[in-house]
Amino acid sequence: MKRGAGEFGREPRRDKQFEGTLRPPGRTSTMTSRASRWYALSGSAIALLIFPVGMLVTGLVMIGYMSPIYSGLQYLDYDCAYQYLFNGAGLMKGYNPSHTDHPGTPVHILTGLISILSWSIARLAGLTSLAFPVSIATNPEEYLRVIMTTFLVMNCMAVYCLGAAIARATGFAVAGIACQTGYFLFGALFPRVFHAAPEAILCLSATALMCVLTPVLFADRDCSDRRAGAAGFFIALGIASKVNFFPLVLLTLLLRRPRAIFIAISASALYAFLLLLPIISQLKRVFGWLFAIATHEGRHGDGAAGFIDWAVIPERAGLIASAEPLLVVAAVAVTAVMLLSRSGERLKAAVIAATLGTMILLVLKHYAIHYLMPAVAIAPSVIVWAVSRFARRQLPYVVAAMVASIIAVVSIQNMSSAFANERALRRENEKAVNEVIARYQNPVVIGAYRSGYKPWAVLFGLAWSDLKFARLFPQTTAADSLTYDGGLKKLWRAHSGPVEWNYLDQFEKAGRTVLIIQSRDSKIEPQTARTETVLDQGFGDTVERIVVTPSR
Repeated sequence: MKRGAGEFGREPRRDKQFEGTLRPPGRTSTMTSRASRWYALSGSAIALLIFPVGMLVTGLVMIGYMSPIYSGLQYLDYDCAYQYLFNGAGLMKGYNPSHTDHPGTPVHILTGLISILSWSIARLAGLTSLAFPVSIATNPEEYLRVIMTTFLVMNCMAVYCLGAAIARATGFAVAGIACQTGYFLFGALFPRVFHAAPEAILCLSATALMCVLTPVLFADRDCSDRRAGAAGFFIALGIASKVNFFPLVLLTLLLRRPRAIFIAISASALYAFLLLLPIISQLKRVFGWLFAIATHEGRHGDGAAGFIDWAVIPERAGLIASAEPLLVVAAVAVTAVMLLSRSGERLKAAVIAATLGTMILLVLKHYAIHYLMPAVAIAPSVIVWAVSRFARRQLPYVVAAMVASIIAVVSIQNMSSAFANERALRRENEKAVNEVIARYQNPVVIGAYRSGYKPWAVLFGLAWSDLKFARLFPQTTAADSLTYDGGLKKLWRAHSGPVEWNYLDQFEKAGRTVLIIQSRDSKIEPQTARTETVLDQGFGDTVERIVVTPSR
């Protein structure tokens, strides 16, 4: 079979508009340059911009609903956006990140760079006179909007590049468009494509990795050393952002040649080491944390010893299938290739199946839908690849793009409506909470997890940052900077530890009222401290006044 041949031994049909881009690398003739310039202005190139631009507009609308992040919708709140914001800012000031659970260093680096660049522009334009750290603590939401917008633009660019790469490899522009439509079918994961958290970078890494692998996967082209190195970089970017990206290392097997595979894996190890340098002294603790997760059945290293609780697998599998049907379609498509295609394609399908299967198994063990982001991010290109193994004409891609577009419009519209309604409720709730706080003169306001209260979100972010950096903000170490830990059922001082309830006596003696803002899911139990409910909105937050110390 001729190298580069498509399925059934035929050269893939090429759209004339892509002829200039299908020449071997290194050709710099006048005709190639002219063809490339013509392609840049062609109808196909413009068509490939439609869905990335639509994704950008939709994302900006979603960001409007999600802000302010401290009272974010559907758990898209300050955990972990504020942690990354303040750790990134601290990194720009020379303080190593303290929040290393993911481990997340690329997210720290990017949030820090975007923040300091935004502050520099604002300072030069005369929009702020505050020092960089103070500006972050004073205007965290403004910085988060810029960060989220940047993450959104980066992912939209990656989606465009992936669509263009698939169009070149298949010869059909509509094949690339069909892939791009898949990114609107992420369901609950769509807002996480640009939320200030690792999932945004996981999506970027997975999409870019598939873009690099497209010529090898779709057109059976040999992988150059440079392309193998690029694959290694994006694998490292994903793994350093969040370790659940690790199964995508298996995709290096698609490179076929031992040299290319070795380069990709070696490059990923090297780049991962470089990306983890900011937390090099904490790697022992990070590996210990990951080992505890791997050897226990519960979440975050809790529960009985063992790899997985098999009893919960059927329920979790059903939840995954209902929340992310895109993965079900990808699984069916890969199975079809394994059963009906030729041996070379079956090998590729086996590699993809092993990658998706390993990823899903890890999520079944340590369950949360957003852990599926790497698998969901490669699903659109996997589905289009499977279609390309059997399609000789454009019609299957056109049908796939049209069906996906219709479902996407309904999905995004429903999500936007739900976000708008929830944002209205949260604004009403926040207004009511602030009115209660305003009744008291100089109260001690204590935040609790998932409470939509901006000062608490700032304190939460600083509590997870380097102590030396946190000390730049007096409110962090102040005597009345407290939180309520629902797990310990105790009060907590940032960078200090738990304190007993009688710690509040000093404030009561000074005539200061103590208020706690807490979510309805983590209210103080009566046996811990008797409280008087001042406000119960019935939606999210409750403001309660502690009237006595806990019973002994």
